[in-house]
Amino acid sequence: MIRGAILLVAATGCSAEPATLAAQVTVEPNAVTASAAAMCGNEPLSACPLQSWMDATLAPTFKRKDFAALGAELHDLAGLGPEGWSGWQELAEAGAAAAHKGSIDGVRAVCAACHARFRSRYRAERRSRPLLDTRGEKL
Repeated sequence: MIRGAILLVAATGCSAEPATLAAQVTVEPNAVTASAAAMCGNEPLSACPLQSWMDATLAPTFKRKDFAALGAELHDLAGLGPEGWSGWQELAEAGAAAAHKGSIDGVRAVCAACHARFRSRYRAERRSRPLLDTRGEKL
């Protein structure tokens, strides 16, 4: 966890100590409800909405190292976070900032921190819900 926090500090230019960041980037419990797991995401089922969006949008621009597009997409992701999920927007915006600086390692570190913090909870609580844009329309 400290290693990821150090990368996050380097990626975002944050002056916080690694121990402080490690405390802020907590890992959610690794529990996925049976009903959510059965709806999507696990083969042979189709991808879940957020998973599908990330695979179609973020993954290709990350792989191409298209930093301008990746920064814009991570900014969009900041607005897709569930209401009341403290830290989602900040992590996505930190990823966007790293992309705008041209730091693939910085983007990777922020993505890893976000996944460590939110993946299990998202899967347990929201996995199969439609992904909505800021106007409430499905993506």
